[in-house]
Amino acid sequence: MEITLGVLSATAAVGMVAFSGEEVLRPLQGTRFEPLLHSLAVPNTIGFNLCIGFLTSVFFWWLVVYRPDVQRRRLLRASLTSRYRDFKHNTIQQIVWCCGMSLATDEIDALRNQQQFQKEFDGRWDDVASALQGEPDRLKAILLELELLSQEMQYVLNNLSVQDAQVHGLFKRLSEHVYRLRNDDTFTNDQVKYVCQFLWTILAGWSFVDGYRKEDAVERTLERI
Repeated sequence: MEITLGVLSATAAVGMVAFSGEEVLRPLQGTRFEPLLHSLAVPNTIGFNLCIGFLTSVFFWWLVVYRPDVQRRRLLRASLTSRYRDFKHNTIQQIVWCCGMSLATDEIDALRNQQQFQKEFDGRWDDVASALQGEPDRLKAILLELELLSQEMQYVLNNLSVQDAQVHGLFKRLSEHVYRLRNDDTFTNDQVKYVCQFLWTILAGWSFVDGYRKEDAVERTLERI
């Protein structure tokens, strides 16, 4: 849409000059564009007014609709990206504490990288699940982080027109899965098992379809908002 409006605006600007019947603008005099503008010059009041009206409408649309939407989209994208990174940091921190590990903040941040997380916990994930079974407060804290992330995604969906089907689909699937983890008897009867399965797909990048991904699918999707 932006490209189409840009082309139409450029066409209207040329038409405005051509229909005005005025001399070629001083900055364009003596340039390669001057002969072209002279050849296009066809004084026409109706055409001139239409071009002026179109350009005025585009300007006010940009000022009232497009610019605020871009700013809001940028703000919500930054907020959700920050929430997602906080979710990963806080969840990993709970896992580390639950396993009795001692890591500095920068080491925990390094584990937000899916390859690093997989390398650290591959072969030990069952131990993490066993540790969480005996630490209900840790599990509760992780579920809270999932809920906060889900609410942030829902807020974005409710306050932005998300036309990208991949973005919309990912947000809906994640939010629905978090809801089921907290409320569906199928999941709550063995909550640790299903929470750990879900966390492994996010923190280690595991997919039943693609295997281990090289990129964080959620972060890549957030960039498309």
